[in-house]
Amino acid sequence: MVLEGVVTDAQNQTYIQVPFVVPAGTERVTLTFAYTARSSTQLSIWACLIPRNFAAGAAATNPLLTVGINDATPSCLPGLIPPGKWNVLIGVPNIRPECAIALHRASVLFIHRFRIERTSGIECALKAGPAWYRGDLHMHTAQSDGECPSQTGKMVPCPVYFTADAAARRGLDFIAITDHNATSQYNPMRELQPYFDKLLLIPGREITTFDGHINFLGTTDFVDFRLGSKEVPDMNTLLRNADSLGGITSINHPGDPAAKCVWGVDGRRLPGDMHLLTAVEAVNGGSEQYSIPTFLFGTSN
Repeated sequence: MVLEGVVTDAQNQTYIQVPFVVPAGTERVTLTFAYTARSSTQLSIWACLIPRNFAAGAAATNPLLTVGINDATPSCLPGLIPPGKWNVLIGVPNIRPECAIALHRASVLFIHRFRIERTSGIECALKAGPAWYRGDLHMHTAQSDGECPSQTGKMVPCPVYFTADAAARRGLDFIAITDHNATSQYNPMRELQPYFDKLLLIPGREITTFDGHINFLGTTDFVDFRLGSKEVPDMNTLLRNADSLGGITSINHPGDPAAKCVWGVDGRRLPGDMHLLTAVEAVNGGSEQYSIPTFLFGTSN
């Protein structure tokens, strides 16, 4: 949906509401907007308005706003997406008479249930062309059980920023933050990505089940991890749910003798169809906390 309009100097220091309708079943609303060159300091997207409250507040420097069930861009709050009439709230702080007209164009994207979500907040590739890229695809932060030394040397929950900064200082090209069954890490990742413009922050999570752990990479959509429940009766259901969202799945630390519930220990076999998996973690540092995984892509046999 594209929203277009003309703002004149007669509307200086007013709030303009531009309505649009959110269809039932929507799980994410993404708004991108652009100003004419002359109006970049004269118009501001202040918020998306939904019945009775604000879905998102925004600064004029943000070219993209997205609010979803599990995550949102900075200044926005995630939550359920009620269908019905919404408004884009535009503030007009400074249109001088000599400027005459300012133009504005906004595009609204609706992501529906069972549709692969491709809104990452990254406008273009951080690096182009073939090359060797170094990174870490299995990391934890304070959003689950990641720890690091505090200023006084105590082990405390580790902020997402510290993890990204440590990776950047080591010259890594990409990291996946894969907190256990969590999606809360995506909000700080969205905030940090524009600053870390040499380090690709890949959304992920470690799906932690009673039968083992699987890394799930590439989408922010929620995947139910309750293996053995009515909702997820078996491993094949879990893997198919992940595949339907376009996620990459990989067995984590498959032969780690220190872990109690992993595949490959004491002759245990994967309780599912190996062809539904994308990868296997082949190398790590010997402990789940400080793993350095390498993925083998292709069909598992």
